[in-house]
Amino acid sequence: MKTNYTFNSLMLLFLISLFFSCLNKPTKTVQVEKEKPVAEKKRDLENESKLDNEVINQTIQSIVDSLDKRIKINLGEDYFKYKIILIGDSIRDYGEYSVLSNEPGIILDSLNFDKKNKSKLILSNKRLGGGKELETITSANEYSDLVSHDFVNRVLLTFSSLHFNRTFDKGVFTLSFSCSLNAGCNYAAYVEKEDGKWQLKRIIESAIR
Repeated sequence: MKTNYTFNSLMLLFLISLFFSCLNKPTKTVQVEKEKPVAEKKRDLENESKLDNEVINQTIQSIVDSLDKRIKINLGEDYFKYKIILIGDSIRDYGEYSVLSNEPGIILDSLNFDKKNKSKLILSNKRLGGGKELETITSANEYSDLVSHDFVNRVLLTFSSLHFNRTFDKGVFTLSFSCSLNAGCNYAAYVEKEDGKWQLKRIIESAIR
């Protein structure tokens, strides 16, 4: 009887101490990320779109110059006649960036690839060197209509959104180059900001179709 009493007393003391230790245990607070207000999200998208446009507008001459040899090959004898380069008016994310990973000086791990927004490409200057001019189009049907009656000015470029590093002074994007309705190439481009201006540092062919 005495043994049972002692055992029960010890069990009671153990349960009481366990209860109080649970009460005093600090509770772990879970940080819940607050949802951004709609106005703030809209502002972020507008800023991203503005920056995308800035980079593309500042590097487009270098891009055309880089692709000039390819354009010459594809246009053949029409190369010296063409004056217009057609530009898709939408910027959306697509393409393959892994081709840049083997390039010295490019660290893709520092770039944010979560960006999926679609925005408009607004050309700040439609005139390029060599007497060429940029002209935006809104759809594949419009491009099809244009090239069906104009066999010279059938160069089309479309651009993806840009993916930047944390300090927004380096970035990558992809572009598609078409020289007819069923032929062209995709490219991955790497840019850096130098002295307040964006410079095209690499442009590498990633696919041929």
